[in-house]
Amino acid sequence: DEKIDIWSFGNNIYGLLTGLWVFYEDEDDGVVHKKMKKGETAFIDERYRTQSFISGKLVEVMERCWSYLPEDRIEIFEAVRMLRLAKEEYEKIKQEEGDVDNKKNKNKDQQQEEQQPSALAPLPEKG
Repeated sequence: DEKIDIWSFGNNIYGLLTGLWVFYEDEDDGVVHKKMKKGETAFIDERYRTQSFISGKLVEVMERCWSYLPEDRIEIFEAVRMLRLAKEEYEKIKQEEGDVDNKKNKNKDQQQEEQQPSALAPLPEKG
């Protein structure tokens, strides 16, 4: 069933973010299964939402994968769309940051050039 696969995809995202398996504190599969049947999800430290743009977007996708009711879970195509949009947004942010950094560096270079005497100073006139 695709909806189970989506839930599992959310678990995989959790593992990528945290380096842990969901419900890592419970070694008994029966306990984990009961938690999931009750609608419990693994603990997500709030810092994952804000530590970086990418981790925040992954948390959003993961939570949509973990909707308790299968009919409320996103479909894989929606998850892919969300990840693509996040990638595009991240690239745009990085490009804008690069443009700002390049402009700062260009201004810095111009200031340094203005402050340094030219290596090709004009020759004195013969006379």
